[in-house]
Amino acid sequence: MTQREIAFKPIHYWLVLPLYIFILSSCKKDSHSIPQSSFTWTYNNINYKANFDTVYLYGPLALPSIVAGTGTSMTSLGISPRIGLENFNLGVHHIAVGTYEIFGYEDELGNPLYGASGDFTITSNANQLLSGNFSVTLTNNKIISGNFINIGGTF
Repeated sequence: MTQREIAFKPIHYWLVLPLYIFILSSCKKDSHSIPQSSFTWTYNNINYKANFDTVYLYGPLALPSIVAGTGTSMTSLGISPRIGLENFNLGVHHIAVGTYEIFGYEDELGNPLYGASGDFTITSNANQLLSGNFSVTLTNNKIISGNFINIGGTF
């Protein structure tokens, strides 16, 4: 038998397969799982759940930002709250026109709305994951409120 004939014998696969399975199963596994994120809100008596959410630092000034939406990505947000903060510190961030604490919202018709007043509260900031809640009166005098759990990104 030539070397080539030996290499393709089916019996060799059955001898090697248990060894291969043993090696794969004994590899070290990461015991840390990535927590599931959730970003939900209510606007105009309709409940929404984001398909996409992220936390990041925006622009040359690295402004802390949060975006969520019913779309699938940053380029296809759908109905979406967009939050700009002075920092990601724990506690209440007061949303107001003319401050660094801003809230934007694109409704189901694609209309841009802005936060006139309200609070955005961060209750947890650990391991690059944020959790909290918000209640904001928009410039159309309607309230948007919701919560977010374990939203992450790069910051």
